[in-house]
Amino acid sequence: MPGTWWADLRAALATSATIATGRQAVRQQWIDRNFTRFLGTPTPTISSWTTGHGDLHWGHLTPESLVILDWEGWGLLPTG
Repeated sequence: MPGTWWADLRAALATSATIATGRQAVRQQWIDRNFTRFLGTPTPTISSWTTGHGDLHWGHLTPESLVILDWEGWGLLPTG
């Protein structure tokens, strides 16, 4: 993808992170239940949350001019 597309994606994600919400895309309970099970790592307690898409992957991004699709799962996610 061209540099302008990546810049647009960074800007869109940075903008979405500024939206205040009570919606949760990922909950601490899900992390507690699945980190060790799937990753074999100790379960972290999340101390920093940000607003995000909730299901961001290539299938939800358009290639020409960037459009981020499928927002029904948006909400708070662990930062980073």
